[in-house]
Amino acid sequence: MVAKMTLRERITTAFKREMPDQIPFTCYQELAPSAETVSSLNKLGFAVIWRKEPFYFQQPNVETTVHQITDEKYPTELIVHKTPVGTLTQKAVIEPGYGSRWPTEHFVKGPEDYAVLEFIIRDTICVDDIDGFVEADRDLGDFGMAIPRAADPPVLELWRRLTGLERFSYDWHDCREEVQRVLDALSERNGKIWEIAANTPCDFSCSGGNMTGDVVSPKMFDTLIMPHFEAEAAVMHGAGKTTLNHMDGMLKSLVDVIARCPID
Repeated sequence: MVAKMTLRERITTAFKREMPDQIPFTCYQELAPSAETVSSLNKLGFAVIWRKEPFYFQQPNVETTVHQITDEKYPTELIVHKTPVGTLTQKAVIEPGYGSRWPTEHFVKGPEDYAVLEFIIRDTICVDDIDGFVEADRDLGDFGMAIPRAADPPVLELWRRLTGLERFSYDWHDCREEVQRVLDALSERNGKIWEIAANTPCDFSCSGGNMTGDVVSPKMFDTLIMPHFEAEAAVMHGAGKTTLNHMDGMLKSLVDVIARCPID
C-alpha cells in the first residue's frame, strides 16, 4: 500500500505540475481561521500557504508615524511619512472582512508628490530576514508551507497602494516623466528583493498584483507589466525556483498575453 502524501508534499507536487495523491485544499495564512480550527481541518486535508516576506524595510531618512482614528465607521489609520523633501499622508480603512487596508486618501495627491515618493523609495533598504522565513516555514511543519513573497509589478503597486487608479491615470498622461521616475525606483528596489528571495531555501517564489482585465489592457500588460515578470523570472529561474503570481480579476481579455508571460 502506497503511503499517503503529507499536506506539504501535496502542495509541492501540484506546484511542480505533477499529480499528488489528492488535490490540495489550501488557504492563505492571513485568511485562515483560528489555530484550533485549522488543526481540526488539517485532519481533513486542509493546508495553509504562508506568503512570507524574507525581508523587511528600513528607511533611515523617513520619519513614519501611524495615528489611529476612532470616530470613523470602521477602524482607520492615518499614516504620515515625513522626509527632508516633503511629507506624504495616507488615510486607510481596515475593512472587517479580511483585515485588508483600503486607502480612502492616497499618498500622492498631485504631481508635486512624486518627488517625495521617489525619495522614500530610494531611501528604502531591504534587510535580509531569511532566518525569519525559515522559522515561519518550520512552524507549519507538514501541514502547509511558507513561500517567499517577492515584489509586485511596480505599476500595480503604484496605483493600488500609493496613488489610486484615477490619480495614476491622469498623471500618466499629464506628467509621465515624474511617474516613470517612481516606477524606475520601484524596479530597482524590486531587484534587491529578488536577490533575497532567490536565496531562500524554497523551490518557489510568489508575487502579487491582483491583475484584472477591466483595468489592465493587453498593451498595458506588454508595456508596463511584462518587463517586471521577465526580470523576476530571470532571477528566480536562475536560482532554480518556480514562480507563482496572484491574479484574481477578470482575465479573459488577458489570456493570450499571460500565456506569453514567463510566470510558471
